This record gives sequence, structure tokens and C-alpha cells, in this order.
Amino acid sequence: MGERTNANGSKKFREAMLEADWDTCVAMAREQVKEGSHLIDVCVDYTGADGVADMEEVASRFATQSTAPLMVDSTEAPVVETALSWIGGRAVINSVNLEEGDGSGTRLDSFLTLAKEFGAAVVCTCIDEVGQARTADWKVRAARAIHDIAVARYGLRPRT
Repeated sequence: MGERTNANGSKKFREAMLEADWDTCVAMAREQVKEGSHLIDVCVDYTGADGVADMEEVASRFATQSTAPLMVDSTEAPVVETALSWIGGRAVINSVNLEEGDGSGTRLDSFLTLAKEFGAAVVCTCIDEVGQARTADWKVRAARAIHDIAVARYGLRPRT
């Protein structure tokens, strides 16, 4: 998993984005593939930025200039949708959780709707309305709840 193209975890990537140095951003994705990454995590979320515009710039380039599939990592559904609109193969949406619950208009609802529409896989984090699961039983309950909602309500396939 290539994690260096995440604005929250990589100062180099964040600074390249802030400078609109898209060639450096692409080079970072390519380097991760060269080093053996099978999937590239891409996150443009950071305070004070236009995530949709940044994702448009990054995803449009990664989709055509990187050979690895993308895992879209954002807390904002419009940012995720922008990325998914550029990805020709099967994408992955990262960090799907129950933090806001499972009702209409929640992040879970938005992300699972996008996953269904674009045929994306999802990676879920064991967070529910109470918070980050900290015990094995709690993690299993949170994961099972997300799985059951994704499959029963949104029609996602329960396998890759």
C-alpha cells in the first residue's frame, strides 16, 4: 500500500500540492509502484484547501500516469466522487465508518452510495457512533454492522 500520496501524512506531497507541482505528485505515485506498492492511497484533505479541485488535479493525473489502482481517502463525499469519476478500473474507498450513524445523508450513506454507483470496493474502519472500537468484540461488532448495511441496504458484494 503506497501511503506517501496522502496530504495528511506526507509533507512532501502536501507541499507539492500547495505549489501545484503536479509532476512531483505523479512522480511520488510512480515511485511507490516502482518500490512494490500494489495500491496507491491518495488523500488531498487538509485544512483550508479546495479538496474537490485538488482531487481533480491529482486523480486525473494518477488515473492516466500511474499503473496501480487507487484507494481514495477523504472524509468528504464530493472529493471521493471527483476521484471516482477519473478512475477507469475498480477503485477502493478508504475509511468508511459509522461515526455519524447510518441514516440518510451520513458519510456512510454517501460513501456506500458512491461505491455502488462506481463499483468501488470499500475499506472500513471500526468506528461507530460511540467512537473508535478498542476491544476485539467491539471491532467485530462495528465491522459486522458496516458489512451488513453495505450488503443488505446498498447491494455491495461481500467479497473483492
